[in-house]
Amino acid sequence: MQIKRITLIIIILSSINLSVFSQKADKIENLFNELQIVKEDTGKVNTLNKIAEYYSRTEPDSAFKYCDQALKLSEMLNFDKGKAFAFLKKANSFSQKRNLVKAFEFFQKSLDIFIKINNHNEITDCYEGIAKIHYMQGNFELAIQYMKKSLLILEKNGNSKKISKAYSNIGAIYQNQQLFDTALIYYNKSVKIDIESQDSIALSKRYNNIATVYLDQKKFSLSDNYLRKTLEINLKFNDTSGIATSYANLTILHILIAESENSEVKKSTHYNIAVNYAEESLKLTKKIKDINIERYTYYYLAVAYKGLKNYEKALANSNLYIELNDSIYNIDKAKEIEKLQAKYESEKINKENELLKKQESLINKELENEKIIKYFLFIILILLLIFAVFMLLNKRKLNIYYKKEQILNKKIEAKNIVIKENRDEILQSIRYAKSIQTSLLPDKNNVNEILGKNFILYKPKVWEEGRNVKKNYLVSFFVFFLIGFYGGFIQAGVGFFLIA
Repeated sequence: MQIKRITLIIIILSSINLSVFSQKADKIENLFNELQIVKEDTGKVNTLNKIAEYYSRTEPDSAFKYCDQALKLSEMLNFDKGKAFAFLKKANSFSQKRNLVKAFEFFQKSLDIFIKINNHNEITDCYEGIAKIHYMQGNFELAIQYMKKSLLILEKNGNSKKISKAYSNIGAIYQNQQLFDTALIYYNKSVKIDIESQDSIALSKRYNNIATVYLDQKKFSLSDNYLRKTLEINLKFNDTSGIATSYANLTILHILIAESENSEVKKSTHYNIAVNYAEESLKLTKKIKDINIERYTYYYLAVAYKGLKNYEKALANSNLYIELNDSIYNIDKAKEIEKLQAKYESEKINKENELLKKQESLINKELENEKIIKYFLFIILILLLIFAVFMLLNKRKLNIYYKKEQILNKKIEAKNIVIKENRDEILQSIRYAKSIQTSLLPDKNNVNEILGKNFILYKPKVWEEGRNVKKNYLVSFFVFFLIGFYGGFIQAGVGFFLIA
């Protein structure tokens, strides 16, 4: 006989721990009191979102009311973060009502804003919400993809509690596909983190999930070991819902062991143990009014009593199971119809996913292009800085050059003045020499008038015999000195003219 199991994550990614909600119930009154006195600002938006979060899993319709109020006030205040949280709570409420199309729509709206304001913690919540939708539709690959997206961000941020939950949820998806070895890998990763962070409540859930894997594999000894670890933690922290669930799972374990035994004595022993655990579970489920666990426990009791051949009690518990089952039949039926509707709408969501992937691809390309442009602008800026430095240095060099040139020009001007002065002196000397020459030599015209075409041969004997004239060296030296001086001045004067 196939036995139905109760686990702490019957619906993964939004597992409900009733003891936690009983503690939250004590705080809801405080939230309503706070709502009465808080101003019309972001504080009131946060309070409305907290109230919506409380109702999102138990009374989704009430949650919508507070989400809408938070959205309206966020719009007035231009408070993006408050708006994103309101969309997220609304998405969770639609998910709880199995309206997966609407849930996906609001998860996406919330995700877009959280990405815009760079709120990584809530981005992971959106990814996990979308993963839950895909899981509920049976799209396990997409569910794992979105869970791993969330996990990637969580590992970067180092949020150990959420990392552990992500590993556990990925394990649950693999377990649902009967990929038990892979499921155990992720469950054990989660266990390691919970032990390191000393989170005993979370650890009890992980142990429970590992126990259910071993139940699926018919490894009863290992399953019993982990179920007892779970029960020990739940008893320590007085987690009523967790204790009831542990007893229910121990009931299943002993029924499966009894069915695997050949000995009638051993069968009877395990069936009796199963009855004891089931009765303990019933006491607690009635106390916390958990009809879901209660009805399945009646079913397990009926199976155990049937194994013990106590048909009267088996029938009685079977009738109680049917009675409770009928009381929630309409809820289950509505859920089934919504599942069928979700299947029809899954194609639409898949198309939207493809569109979103294309949009993500375009966004990534735009981001890459922006990076390239930034790098390009950065390089241009560096080049401009280098050019500016070069121009500055060059300007300094030019200034030095101009200063040197000015100094040189001043020197040249000074030299030109000196040369001009020297030239004037030389010209005066030349004029003076010419005047001396003119005074010493007869006028050319006079010479021509007197001599005409004749010439005088002075002392012809001298030309025949040679001169025997007494030389006056002092006069010769003086005459030749004047001739040389005159010639030198003329050459110097020509040189200075050329230089000028």
